[in-house]
Amino acid sequence: MTQDLPSTLPLLKRGSPLVRWMMGGVGVLVVVGSVGGTIAATYGNLPEFDWRFDPAWVTLAVVGFTALNLGHAMLWRMLPARLRAPIGLSRGLAIWCTSGLARYTPGTMLYSALRVAMAQSEGVPLRTGLASVVYELALTLTSAVIIGAYALVQGDPLGAGGVRWAILALPVVSVTALHPRIFRGVSNTVLRRVGRPVLSHTLPFRELLQMLVLYCLSWVLAGLSLYALMQGLRPVHPDDLLLVIAAPAVGIVAAVIGFMIPGGLGARETGVAAVLSLTVPLAVAFAVAIALRLMQLAIELICAAVTALVAERLARRARRVATQ
Repeated sequence: MTQDLPSTLPLLKRGSPLVRWMMGGVGVLVVVGSVGGTIAATYGNLPEFDWRFDPAWVTLAVVGFTALNLGHAMLWRMLPARLRAPIGLSRGLAIWCTSGLARYTPGTMLYSALRVAMAQSEGVPLRTGLASVVYELALTLTSAVIIGAYALVQGDPLGAGGVRWAILALPVVSVTALHPRIFRGVSNTVLRRVGRPVLSHTLPFRELLQMLVLYCLSWVLAGLSLYALMQGLRPVHPDDLLLVIAAPAVGIVAAVIGFMIPGGLGARETGVAAVLSLTVPLAVAFAVAIALRLMQLAIELICAAVTALVAERLARRARRVATQ
């Protein structure tokens, strides 16, 4: 028995197929367990109130949030492409949707490591993969600040005091921080401190602004989808549309601030509910925020499964064609 042991050791070396398979299996178990715990915790906190279920509005909300999820995947895929490391459509969608589930693990940092590793398997260099994750976070947060601030100011729940002007200043500061000279310096400082390689390429400011517009449109879509969900569960007045549009953007900013909470669980709901409470009772606002979380979880799980299946089938078909 001991004589056979050395022959098995190469299988346990770092980078061997067996080790990659074991690590992948552990990662899947961690993600699935964390998502399951998130669903259970979220569902258990649903407040009770008189729900109204309108299938047409709820279906519209599901379509909108599905488009939002896939849209964000497409936007991320554009980042490695603009950094000279393009990824195929099916694999890019599968990587984003699958790795996104890791946001629900403790610390929420697994998703970035998983996405970079999956992108590497498609030929994306480590630095480029890291840059795409950093840019995505910066563009997501900046666009959310812009849409949230604009909608809150236009919805006029803040009055004309100093808070209103402070919120108006946030988008200006956020966009300025995206300038390559500032963004690269800050990002490289942070990456060095966490032991990661610095960015090898930065996007021109014009391209960043183009991407920023697309991300802003995605948050408008998120707000309209939330409005459809509320119309299907607890109707709000059309005059409150701008406040509803602000809610998902404010929620994602709160989730980023509370990044140590898995998936921003609780932080995002609090941000969404805080804005919605300006239009509906607080208990209703929290119920809608939690219903939104459950819907998005379901959509994310389905998108991850479907995009991974489609990518694998297309890869098998390509291999069969190549061998013929």
